[in-house]
This record gives sequence, structure tokens and C-alpha cells, in this order.
Amino acid sequence: MRERARVFGEVAGDYADVRAGYADELVTAVFDYLGRVSERVVEPGAGTGKATEAFAARGVPVTCVEPDPAMARVLRGRLPGVEVAVCRFEDWVPPAGGVPLLICAQAWHWLDESTRLARDMRLLSTFSLHRLLAEDRRARLYAGIAEVVDARGGVVGVRLHTALGLGRRRP
Repeated sequence: MRERARVFGEVAGDYADVRAGYADELVTAVFDYLGRVSERVVEPGAGTGKATEAFAARGVPVTCVEPDPAMARVLRGRLPGVEVAVCRFEDWVPPAGGVPLLICAQAWHWLDESTRLARDMRLLSTFSLHRLLAEDRRARLYAGIAEVVDARGGVVGVRLHTALGLGRRRP
């Protein structure tokens, strides 16, 4: 039985040639949302580097984590300046202190559903500025956050927008 996650590697060269890339506006939107240009990007499930290419074109160092050796080989050939770790994202060892930005272009469903959110949150060092506060100030901050969340019924609502692109082959 062939492993489902590696079937694209069987046609990695064709995949790189025919898979659509990403517009530069995508990178602009990510950095606008972030409020700055990230000093590094980590991309799990990078494949042949279609999204990687858009970020690397901005001069941002990118670390790609790609489990399929054939896909990683094509990625290295297309983008030789990009760091590539050939392993599952779940097995990848991040740098000490985490990473500033994770992007995942059409590969989220390949990551282990039971661990992907928790792992991503750990890697982002999301609350590092909070962690740098003195313990008493940090405790007061966390108590204040808990109070606000509890006042809203223990739930914080987040507005998410999803864009869905559909295509069909002409008969």
C-alpha cells in the first residue's frame, strides 16, 4: 500500500510545473497582518516550494519542512537558498526560542490533526513578551485576561474569513 502523503512525490517534477503559484499580494497581506516583515518563515508541508518562492523572493529566510524526499529534491533545485528539512513537521526540531512566523499553504490537512494546533502555538513563542514580565505583573495580566474571558461567558469570539476557490475542467 502506497503512503498517501507521498503520492505527489512520485510526480514531483510535474507537480512543480503545473501547480499554481501564489501572488505577491499574499505575502504582502501576511506581512501587513503581522505588522512587519518577518525575520524568518517556517513552512511545514512545503512541497516543491510554490508558497516558499513568494516569501523567498522578498529576501526572507525560509525553512521548509517537507517529508517527501522527492518533493524536497525539487524544492532544493528550484530554490537553492532555502533551508530544507526532510522530515515530518511533527518530527522536526525547531530552533531554541521558537519561530517568528509559520505559513502553511494547502498542507494543513497533512499535519497530525491531534497535535498540529498545540505544536504550532508552542513554536510561535506567541506570548514571549508576557513571559518576560516579572512574575507578579504576569500573574496580574493573566488574571485580567481570565476576567475578561470569563465575563464573556468563557469564550472569545474570533472573526475568520475563508476564501474558497473552485475550478472545473471543461468538458
